[in-house]
Amino acid sequence: MAANTLNINAKSVFKYVLLPGIIPRAKELGGGGFAYLAFLFASVYRSVRILPAAHPFVNPANIGTFTIRQVIAAAANNIQFNRQNIDQIVVFFVILAAVVLMFLQFVLLLLGVFSSNAFAAAAPAGGTPFLSMFVTPNPGTDIAFLMLDYVFGIPGAGGTGGWFGSNALAGGPTPFHQGMHALFNFYNLAILLVGVLIFMYYVIVVVIETAQTGVPFGRRFSKLY
Repeated sequence: MAANTLNINAKSVFKYVLLPGIIPRAKELGGGGFAYLAFLFASVYRSVRILPAAHPFVNPANIGTFTIRQVIAAAANNIQFNRQNIDQIVVFFVILAAVVLMFLQFVLLLLGVFSSNAFAAAAPAGGTPFLSMFVTPNPGTDIAFLMLDYVFGIPGAGGTGGWFGSNALAGGPTPFHQGMHALFNFYNLAILLVGVLIFMYYVIVVVIETAQTGVPFGRRFSKLY
């Protein structure tokens, strides 16, 4: 503890606050952040006999020592493409498609964040391009809005109509809707109470471990999060 305390100075404090290791943490996420996902894929391959039971990738003790790419490569080397192994072929390509879709999802997310307005749809008067996709010319009779208002029964402005803009709640919420709202309210308060207790527990634990070890956020918790 004394050695860790000696390493704390004004420069290290400012570096930790102003430059919180974004690039190293991104590398940590890319290298080991998907370790459990790789183990999940290996377990699925094991269940359909693509990977043998003694393979190191299906051993929980080796989590973090292999990547998703290595798991898929090992499965590709073990699979036999014939009629007797149709189930293995289907599972292999389903997982491969899931990985490709996950990668494309990240790419499209980055493109959506960094794309300029020239690639976006024109916004209506007084609106925004993103919200314009939820605008319909006839909300009062729109089937999707009618279904949402019939199910959830949230009153609109002034207590008349539906919150989604349909004509489903012209007479106001039904007793069933009011009971469901009370149930949701109780559930929200219960979850909020549990969340506050968990948050306070971690705040106390992190503060105590930081004071005890001299390491920000303690040694047990990953700095990535």
